[in-house]
Amino acid sequence: MTVNFTTGAAGLRAGVSLGDANTIILPLTPRLAAAMGPANAVGMVSGSRVDYINELQVRAAHQFVYHRPGAQVGSWLSVWRSVV
Repeated sequence: MTVNFTTGAAGLRAGVSLGDANTIILPLTPRLAAAMGPANAVGMVSGSRVDYINELQVRAAHQFVYHRPGAQVGSWLSVWRSVV
């Protein structure tokens, strides 16, 4: 997912191409993601940052959003989708 954290936009539908992104995020597992950006780092992010990245993923989704049972994002899906 291409992200421009300066504008809060994510994905091609929001106009964030590779050239416009300041970060590219690839979720790997429910607790692991790879991100490419201007700085090299390895670390943990806060729960609120995880929630924000989840929201960006939902908003950037073209048609479907998949999540595992018990992921505790189900109740937020309609809220996040309404922001688009």
